[in-house]
Amino acid sequence: MKTLSTKKKSRKKAVSLILCECRYEILLLPDLKAMGRAIEDHAAEHAKKEKNIAKATFEEVRIQNLLIVKALDKAATL
Repeated sequence: MKTLSTKKKSRKKAVSLILCECRYEILLLPDLKAMGRAIEDHAAEHAKKEKNIAKATFEEVRIQNLLIVKALDKAATL
């Protein structure tokens, strides 16, 4: 028989999230196009905070790479 704490743990594993360094959560979706759009949109939000265009581009690519690596790591452990 499952206890209450075991049920909570299994629910947490069922809903897989990747977490940005700004604490924004992105749902790890089986639909890769939708997840890719969510990552790109969030990275663009980071870039908007930068006034320097070169820094904004770098930040956008950095955040995209960070979230992609986290998504792949999470998917590999499921």
